[in-house]
Amino acid sequence: MIKNTKPVMLIFAVAALLGAALHFLYHLLPILPFAVLAPVDESLFQHLKLLYWPVLLAALVLKKKEGQSVRPRLLGLLLSSALMLVVGWVYHITLGGSSLLFDITLYVLLMFFALLLFPALCRGEQTGKLWDAAVYLTVVLGVLLVLFTFFPPNHLLFYDLSGANTWSVLPC
Repeated sequence: MIKNTKPVMLIFAVAALLGAALHFLYHLLPILPFAVLAPVDESLFQHLKLLYWPVLLAALVLKKKEGQSVRPRLLGLLLSSALMLVVGWVYHITLGGSSLLFDITLYVLLMFFALLLFPALCRGEQTGKLWDAAVYLTVVLGVLLVLFTFFPPNHLLFYDLSGANTWSVLPC
């Protein structure tokens, strides 16, 4: 079981702020490396980068600093990413919501879940097929984030939702 100590809480805060800063990085400096790390538009899928890179970095830092297992945080990252897509889809596409406060709250809650809550709930050894799959699927998600940055599929999940009235820009 992972303990949420002061250093872990500090790393969570830094990771959450880093993810928030990533939101603006590509728009400030639109260069190739930043396109890989930061959202290039307001699509739901691009916003996974706000979770992915900070949680991955925080998990690796905590592994090195405190010897904590990376695997619970990777599985937490995958679950948070799925939740971000589902909740984002329902709120932004199905309901047409556009509240910045909702988006920020969702982001912080998902970061909390991935870095602190889910790992604290994991008990016992993190070995076996599920834990191995978490590592492999995290790598797959990272590859997809990079690939779909440059070659996004023609699907609502990848459409830029930056219009003031989301319904007016969606081709449905």
